[in-house]
Amino acid sequence: MAQLADSLVNVPLIVPTTALGYSLALFWGGQDIITNVTVLVIFAHIAFTYPLVVRNVAGAVMEVDPSYEEAARTLGAKPFATFRTVLFPIVRSSVLAGAILAFTRSLGETGATFAVNPDANTMPVYIVNLVESGDFYLAAIAAMVLIMVSFVFMFGIHYIVKGEGGRR
Repeated sequence: MAQLADSLVNVPLIVPTTALGYSLALFWGGQDIITNVTVLVIFAHIAFTYPLVVRNVAGAVMEVDPSYEEAARTLGAKPFATFRTVLFPIVRSSVLAGAILAFTRSLGETGATFAVNPDANTMPVYIVNLVESGDFYLAAIAAMVLIMVSFVFMFGIHYIVKGEGGRR
């Protein structure tokens, strides 16, 4: 059973993002539950990036010595308090690393976005449209803006992690 769950986590990494986006659009777009296509685009990006976070966090959690959690429980901590004060501080850097991987993977995605909503105008889709129309100068400027935004975001995460007092 654990191997089945392990394999299911890998499915979004194996399936092409366009196929994943199209299947999400067919399933959720046909329902009357989600009518906003922006929410569908966000679901698509979450669907193909969550394995990156799960893999990082699962690896970190597996390496945590269970005696830390047992000690907290014997001292009277409830399960959520144990997670918040013992487990999460230990795996926080893995959560951030997974978030960075997911962000960078999602940042350049056009296939799933096109499949879910061909009219969506995310920055990568905008750059692709500029290149297809032959406007390479504006495409280069848009790409540089995207790179600068990514750099500022990554620098901010690095600053936050360094501020925790850990060595990184």
